[in-house]
Amino acid sequence: MSIIETHPLGSPVVGPARPSAMRGWLITAMLALFMIVNWGDKSVLGLTGKALMEDLGLTPSQYGFIGSAFFFLFGIGTVLGGFLVDRIRTTPMLLAMGVVWAVVQFPVLGFASFGVLLAARIVLGFAEGPASPVALHAVMKWFPDDRRDVPAAIVMGASSLGLLVAAPVMAFVQVTWGWRWCFGVLGIAGLVWSLLWLLIGREGPYDKATTSGPQAGSSPSESTDADAGRVPFLRILRSRTWFAFAVSGFGCYVVTAQLTTWVPTYLGTVAGLDTVSMGNWMAATAAVGAVAMFSQGAISRFLIARGVSKRRARPASPPCTSSSRRRAWPLSCSPPVPCNSC
Repeated sequence: MSIIETHPLGSPVVGPARPSAMRGWLITAMLALFMIVNWGDKSVLGLTGKALMEDLGLTPSQYGFIGSAFFFLFGIGTVLGGFLVDRIRTTPMLLAMGVVWAVVQFPVLGFASFGVLLAARIVLGFAEGPASPVALHAVMKWFPDDRRDVPAAIVMGASSLGLLVAAPVMAFVQVTWGWRWCFGVLGIAGLVWSLLWLLIGREGPYDKATTSGPQAGSSPSESTDADAGRVPFLRILRSRTWFAFAVSGFGCYVVTAQLTTWVPTYLGTVAGLDTVSMGNWMAATAAVGAVAMFSQGAISRFLIARGVSKRRARPASPPCTSSSRRRAWPLSCSPPVPCNSC
């Protein structure tokens, strides 16, 4: 369906139909679920660490090696995913990632060993590397620039919800069916999400690649930005914004690695907490992060509405991605994309 508008010179201009607000928020909800599954996959090793080590006879060094294996190819996957999403549609990329996440969990369910866990975590890390930049790139295609902060905060805030949901659920599964089924449940969850995305997932209209001209209902500044072309990667790498986010991303994943691998194990072994209590403590930690993330997006939009520049309003919020610039430059924790609209 198209909208026919009249050009100032009198000739008709056919533009894409205005996006459905409901569809945009439905996509946002699906991508939030995507990030919940993502962080469930990240944290399951730590949440099952004590039982896993005892059952398989792993030493702390072997367990730590498996934990770090997740990050062996994580950075490569992040950068590769950032380049790919700049050239192909996000919908099939997200579907492929969801399927891979699900499939790699089942070998652990059926044939758990040091080698199987090691291989599964390496493949999972590679496939999960692009999750944040691709999800943000996808959701921002559904909203104009001045309305992107809240949906971005929802998608990134779902990362904390992933641990918030996974911790008590994995504790229940572990007590009821054993630690192996924690991986099996996550595999099933990934397959269910992939099926839903296959039915629901669509590309948003706020993307230069999907239009042949200025979008109907878009502001002149948005149309000008869309016509400005690509930002060279070297220019991005030289920017202070990218460097600041690179440093913060490094620090973020130092903490993330500890939180998802060793903190649950410490609570279960050294602190002596039972499985359910450990899950509750981890859920409480994640709840604080979720509140902080959702609040940042709301605060950012509040400041922008009152005339604060986007560059000043967004530093503490999920980073801005300019879909019209078509750069989904990836970083570990949150993928910033320096752009003129920020």
